[in-house]
Amino acid sequence: MGLRLGAVWERQRLSVPLGGNLSKFEARAVVMTANVEQFPPVDLAFAWTQDRSAPLILGHMNFFLAFDVYFLLCCGLNLLSKASLSAKNLKESQPKLAGL
Repeated sequence: MGLRLGAVWERQRLSVPLGGNLSKFEARAVVMTANVEQFPPVDLAFAWTQDRSAPLILGHMNFFLAFDVYFLLCCGLNLLSKASLSAKNLKESQPKLAGL
């Protein structure tokens, strides 16, 4: 995946530990500026492994820190917005989120 994003393995210096079935592979951190829908560009961090069959998984590093994601399975709807909640006001916002 890193090659598709234009990264060069030898230039990535920060090692990242992986778990599960990928734990035996070396991985390195890659930060890329991404354009997601209509939102301003955001830097997203990825763990890039040399296992070519490893999928791209958003969220593990910082996708869910940059975006609020809502999965509404009851109506088959997924919503994405720029992250707006902090840990401080999350508790206050829970009733509002439950009313979506």
